Amino acid sequence: LAHGDGARGGLFSLPQMSVTRCAYRVVETLHGILSQIARVSAEHARMLWQTARDVVEMFRIIVPSAHGAHIATLPRIAMLFYCDCRYIAHHAMVVAHLYRAALPAPLNRCASMVDLAPLVRSLGVHQFVAQIATQRQELLRMMLRLGDLSQLTEDAIGENAENAVSGILFHLSKLATLWSDVLPVAPTRDGPSVLGRALGSLLGVVATDMVKRTAALEQRDGEGGVNNSHELKHLLRLLVDGAVQIFKRAERGKEGGGGGSGPGLGMSARDLERFVPGWAALVLYV
Repeated sequence: LAHGDGARGGLFSLPQMSVTRCAYRVVETLHGILSQIARVSAEHARMLWQTARDVVEMFRIIVPSAHGAHIATLPRIAMLFYCDCRYIAHHAMVVAHLYRAALPAPLNRCASMVDLAPLVRSLGVHQFVAQIATQRQELLRMMLRLGDLSQLTEDAIGENAENAVSGILFHLSKLATLWSDVLPVAPTRDGPSVLGRALGSLLGVVATDMVKRTAALEQRDGEGGVNNSHELKHLLRLLVDGAVQIFKRAERGKEGGGGGSGPGLGMSARDLERFVPGWAALVLYV
């Protein structure tokens, strides 16, 4: 389910993103419980307020326990959980302001769920960071398939390296597809969208590793090693052009007003140089 109120702007706005039906129903239940406060006695109102808090607590405790394996291992589910936590935390921040006046004293002066918001939000952030770390390790493992770049002049090794680069680009493209309709795509105040930063950080793993390999190879060539600069430049060009195409397809999708198929990463060429580690150095080698 797509939710967000980013169009209104402001400190408490929520960017457009997808949440699960579970998170939607948690928030729907939360508002449903609190909407009854004005029609019941003071004692029952206090009970309803505590019940609403318990609903948020139950999500925080039960969902990670019941679905922890899927959240930890499936990239799309992990990011959906991040958005769920962000969505529920957002409502926990503001819900008391909507219903506090109907509560009996002293709750009508101090009732709040602000204390629950960081607990829920931190759950989502933890899984977001863990998923990025998992994908970083997967990309580093794929980088090992490149083999010895000093032997690119040999047909078999050169072909194997090209296949490895193609596999890396396919993996990044697949993640873009999996996350494109889940994570927020609107640019943040200080740069690209959450989606753009997530994929940019993963591209940075590849770019940084490739820059290190290329620099080491240049040093070896300077000491009398085999010169395979043409083959290396071709390999780097495949990587750079493929990565740029992923982001360009995303931009076309975003500019199409939702009619395109791209994820809308919200990152320009300058953003790539600024926010993707190693990208500027990699482009210089090409």
